[in-house]
Amino acid sequence: MSIGAFLRRAAFALGYSLTFAAVSGFLLLRFGPYPDLRRAAAESILTSMHRGYAGLLVSADELARLRSSLYPVLGIHATAPAMFARGADHRVQLFTVRSSRYRGYVLLVHDPRSVAVGYSQRLPRAGETTSSIARRLGAVAAINAGGFGDNAGAGTGGSPQGVIVHGGRFVFSELNARHRKIPIVGFNRDGALVVGEMTRADIMKLGIREAISFGPPLVVNGKPVITQGDGGWGIAPRTAIGQRRDGTVILLVVDGRQVDSIGATLRDVQEILLSYGAYVAANLDGGSSTTMYYHGRVINHPCDPMGERMVPTVFFVRGDTGWQ
Repeated sequence: MSIGAFLRRAAFALGYSLTFAAVSGFLLLRFGPYPDLRRAAAESILTSMHRGYAGLLVSADELARLRSSLYPVLGIHATAPAMFARGADHRVQLFTVRSSRYRGYVLLVHDPRSVAVGYSQRLPRAGETTSSIARRLGAVAAINAGGFGDNAGAGTGGSPQGVIVHGGRFVFSELNARHRKIPIVGFNRDGALVVGEMTRADIMKLGIREAISFGPPLVVNGKPVITQGDGGWGIAPRTAIGQRRDGTVILLVVDGRQVDSIGATLRDVQEILLSYGAYVAANLDGGSSTTMYYHGRVINHPCDPMGERMVPTVFFVRGDTGWQ
């Protein structure tokens, strides 16, 4: 047998084995006696770009119930600027978080007014990678931020969802109806983190200067939002943002879908944020989008096979801050 024929047979055998394993695994998950695992998998798919496939794992009724639990309506909540520390503190500190299931990174940004929303220059055609936006803006640090639509599965990041507010101006908005509310994560003119369901009028009235759309809130008034279960979003890479009562902003990413870091539940993320003193906090877009840029490079390990995913928006730290 020639080397070429041997390689062809080996490739066929490998492809057959992988296909058989994938199909068998799906059938076992879908029809086997594993309701909790099946529900967790469906929750993870629902919060990814491929949410249309979640119906392959659970019934229509269960799918509707899962969807209705993704974004709890909790009103509008913000950190009180009166509690902010006085005086200039431009430090940005990096910490590593670990558990038996995940590895993550936390940045503490002591000047909340240094945090802003950056966005792709290529919208609506395409997004940019988090590091590309950060470098273009001369940022000290950045994390991916808002969600985006990607029905074709191409991952271009060019279709932001909800709103993008920068410098107090609507860069993008789906809030056409006067009373329509969408989940907002942003900062007001005082540098206070504001989270919750808002109308366009709410955003303007509250003086929101930087914002994107995502959620759900995880910490409100220093208390955990998730008190039962794991938050209903499965296990995946995560990105989140929070703020202490003194104004310090907490940027968090958790790697996932990797051998040494499977990922985190929303409750895991909530507990990390609380451990770093969060008074208000919210979940941001995760999955393959999860990226943290710091000191000129991406410091986490994005799980997309192609590397960094293109995204529409980031939260970034302006480059005139200090380093630590």
